[in-house]
Amino acid sequence: MKIFLKKRLPFILALILTVTPVLAVSGIRSHADEPEDADIRKTQGKITELDRKKKETEEMIEELNKAKEDTKVYVEKLDAEVNRLYNEIKDIEADIVVCNDEIAVTKKEVEKAVEEENRQYNAMVDRIRYTYENGSDNYMDIIFTSGSLVELMNNAEYVQKIAEYDRNILSGYKKAKKVVMDRQAKLEEQLDKLEEKQSELELEKSTVDKLLADKQAELEAYEKKLIENEELLQQYLEEQAQEEANLEALFEQKRQRILEEERKRQEEERKRKEEERKRREEEKKHKEEERKRKEAELKKKLEEDKKKAEQTGEKINEDDYKLPEEPDVDEPYEDTSGLTGIDAAAHESFLWPTKCKRISSYFGSRVSPIPGASSNHGGIDIGATTPGVWGDPIYATKSGRVVAVLHTAKGGNVLWICHGDLYSVYMHCQSILVKEGETVKRGQTVALMGSTGNSSAAHLHFGIFHYVGNTRIMLNPLDYVSP
Repeated sequence: MKIFLKKRLPFILALILTVTPVLAVSGIRSHADEPEDADIRKTQGKITELDRKKKETEEMIEELNKAKEDTKVYVEKLDAEVNRLYNEIKDIEADIVVCNDEIAVTKKEVEKAVEEENRQYNAMVDRIRYTYENGSDNYMDIIFTSGSLVELMNNAEYVQKIAEYDRNILSGYKKAKKVVMDRQAKLEEQLDKLEEKQSELELEKSTVDKLLADKQAELEAYEKKLIENEELLQQYLEEQAQEEANLEALFEQKRQRILEEERKRQEEERKRKEEERKRREEEKKHKEEERKRKEAELKKKLEEDKKKAEQTGEKINEDDYKLPEEPDVDEPYEDTSGLTGIDAAAHESFLWPTKCKRISSYFGSRVSPIPGASSNHGGIDIGATTPGVWGDPIYATKSGRVVAVLHTAKGGNVLWICHGDLYSVYMHCQSILVKEGETVKRGQTVALMGSTGNSSAAHLHFGIFHYVGNTRIMLNPLDYVSP
């Protein structure tokens, strides 16, 4: 739809060129009095309002797309963060499983150590109890059964070593149990830390999941708003296309009416000239008849006077009886010195429209210099005297009548001048110094160079075209002007 509008808009603008092809002729209504103008202004107002709404919607779509992209990037970051947390939680869960397995093994080792300690302790207790209960007799048996002092000492030492052995074994079991229990305590502490870290990560993941869900909902809301605004934009484009079609019809109606007025004017002028020719012919004929009558009278009088002279003997000068020779009268010529507007344009050549002679873009196919610019250039672009600086004077390429002064999104400030069969257009002007309906002279400063509309720098887009029937034909300006 955008391409459709871009292609049609220049045609609509060009139609404006045709609305006043009849120029310096009395009897044609002034621009303000033309019957279609009220409808044209109303339709142009609708198009302008639709264009404003369209731009606002396009800006909204651009903002939504930017917000959508920003949110999308943020969602991707959140998604990556969720994956990172998920992987960390999985790693911690694996560590917890390992830790629990180690704790289970350690618990068994603790139980075994406790069991062994208890067994040894019980054995020692049994021996101590036995010694306590039978201690005196057994001890005396060891003394009295000893064969010698050495054997006595050895038996006493043996009893002592047995008691010491029991104490050492019990102490060893206690130490082994403590080591295992310490390892269990460390594993349990490690497990507590892992579970605490797991809880923190799960809380963080829950928070990020919620934020991700919110952002996903926000993204969906942007998508919905984008669809709504794109549908609204499409509606504006369709309405604008319809109004532009209406405008085309109004311009065509106006052009046809004014062409008919021009045809009538030319017919009236032809009749006037024909009547003038006939009047001159009648006048000439009348003069010739009057001369012949006078010549006949003079000839008759000459004959009468000759007869009298023969009787009186007088001499007669025949030249006195001749009419003076009338000077040759050439056909009247058309004096063009006082002509203005289109009438003057018919006798003029085209003039280069600016001071600067530098052409930055030629007529015909080209690569679009900026987004939205035409790839089929309908004119030539002429640069500023000082590149980038506005304000160079723009001259009327030929005498004519201003048929349109308007502002468009593409052309900026636009001026159209009709020169008869050909039209000239001046776009991207900083300002326009003439008004619609005004007659201009060849070389008159009609505007100042600028960079309004779809333009990247100060320049003049200059075009020339004509109509074949209702078809606008763009012409290469360099076939009519040269730097």
